[in-house]
Amino acid sequence: ATHKEDLKTAVHNPANALVSETYTTKGPQLDVIIADARVKYIAGQLDLNGLKAEIRRWHTEGGDQIIKEMNELYKK
Repeated sequence: ATHKEDLKTAVHNPANALVSETYTTKGPQLDVIIADARVKYIAGQLDLNGLKAEIRRWHTEGGDQIIKEMNELYKK
């Protein structure tokens, strides 16, 4: 498909242009939590409860703050 054809069905993310201060400082570490949890879950090293615990850890270590900041930025 061409770029022009792809644009007909593309779903644009309005948050792409927004920058969360917390993501700027903690984003790389938070991304690793999710990436590692995904790989470990697929590899069978984490069960569903372990995966959910890692997701909760993402939230408590800065993810909730990022969500809050992005929502506030989007409202502007």
